[in-house]
Amino acid sequence: WAWGGTEQEAKQLSSAPSASCILHACSGPERAGSYSQLGLDCVNYDIMLCPSRDLLDSAAWVKLASQVERESFVGYQSGPVCTTFAAVRGLAGGPPPLRGLGKHLYGLPDLTTAQRQQVERDTLIADRCAWIAMRMHEQGKPFAIEQPGVRQGKPHMFQLPSYLALRRLPGVKLVSYVQCPFGSISEKRTSMLVRLVELPRWRFKPSCPHRHRWFRYEDTGEWVWTRHQTLLGKRRIVLAKDYKAAHHGHPVDYLTKAASAY
Repeated sequence: WAWGGTEQEAKQLSSAPSASCILHACSGPERAGSYSQLGLDCVNYDIMLCPSRDLLDSAAWVKLASQVERESFVGYQSGPVCTTFAAVRGLAGGPPPLRGLGKHLYGLPDLTTAQRQQVERDTLIADRCAWIAMRMHEQGKPFAIEQPGVRQGKPHMFQLPSYLALRRLPGVKLVSYVQCPFGSISEKRTSMLVRLVELPRWRFKPSCPHRHRWFRYEDTGEWVWTRHQTLLGKRRIVLAKDYKAAHHGHPVDYLTKAASAY
């Protein structure tokens, strides 16, 4: 394995947290607007940054849990991987659903071995992120856990027992909002479990404030009257005024990969 990150990330990975350090679990790579770019001390914990920061690895988890219990962090944010919880699975030719409601939240009965292992991995990461939030609550510190928006009648990470217990704690709130005011390509409804974190409604709006406009699908030129790109499948739309009749080929990535905007 060869280190492919920045010098700043390498230094962060090799040093102990400072007295005013934020923990960002499942952070993904460094991006615009991240804590460090805002001048804040933060430990980004994600296997994408370094193999030693894998929440599924027992040794790595014991080390991180010990730091949390020693109150090494002043705050905590995470966005546990939601791949197997996604409500859009099975739509528009996408991958099949892997979870259901009730006892099937832990996996549908007809899963393949690989699918069941994927569900178990995602559940373990989710539970460990909830455990960290529990410890932060005990320590009187703020936290925020982000997931796609809660949808009635659909499986969701926040239905896991660890999150139901977290939601019952004093001061913990469930806040839902849309990401399009931040520049997302879609409305992208999002839900957060927060404590001691204020999400002002003028900024984190509960519904899309944009007007309908004419768009066209890049691949066929088909017209559609909508506010934003719909995160189903791989077909992209562009504003009608920007459409150019040409062969665009077949998109490779699902649109959910390009949706986050902050």
